[in-house]
Parts: sequence; structure tokens; C-alpha cells
Amino acid sequence: MYRKLGESFVQFPLPIPKEKITQYAITAGEASLALEDSKGKLWFRTDGYGALRWDGTNFTHFGKEHGLPSNTVNGIAEGPKGRNWFICMQAYQPKMTGDGGLAMYDGETFTTFPDLPGLTGRDLYSLYFDPSGRG
Repeated sequence: MYRKLGESFVQFPLPIPKEKITQYAITAGEASLALEDSKGKLWFRTDGYGALRWDGTNFTHFGKEHGLPSNTVNGIAEGPKGRNWFICMQAYQPKMTGDGGLAMYDGETFTTFPDLPGLTGRDLYSLYFDPSGRG
């Protein structure tokens, strides 16, 4: 990953230890910028390592052990009240893991949402908020 610094691009390495990716991932450790939140923090989604937050100085890692439904994060969006929402999918190889789903982060803890009407299968790929701020 690179970032623009002045007139040139410089490497912007993300701290993703590939040996920590213990479940199947299509592109293990691949990451992309998912969100710049209202506080200026950058959030990266990863394949197999959860999410990373960059505060301008340090990275913070968030994974299943912190409350995410899965370590494969497909998207992150900031919702009403400054809470971040995460959509995740399950690993499929060598068998389905049964994890994945939707989580909300309030700045301290994650709340996960089990299968709900219209939210089944636990593999989520897109997250949008409607004009009234509802997910």
C-alpha cells in the first residue's frame, strides 16, 4: 500500500502478520482502505486479519478476539452517532466456518447481530445507510 507524501508516493506498510491468519482467506492479508471516519481516523478492511485503525500515529487491530464476527471484513461504514458498522463473511475452505455477519462498534465494544429477517446466511458484502440514517 502507498500514500502520497508531498509530490511522491511512499510505502505505507500495514502491520499484518500473515502467520496470524489462521483461517482460509482468498488473498490472505490483503487490505484496502474502507473508511475515513468523522474523527479523521483511517479504517482498513482485511482478508483474514480483521480491521485496522490508523489514528495518524499508531495502528490498532480489531479481530474476532475483540468482537468482530469474522476476520474477513468486507466493509466498514460510519453510521449515525459516530458508530462504525462492519460487515464480514465466513471462510469457506476447507469447510464453512459459520462465522461472519454484522457488527457495530461504539468506540469501546462490538455488538454483533445474529440472523435477522432479511439478514441471513451471515455473508455480507455491502453496507449502506438510507437518507434517514438507517442501515
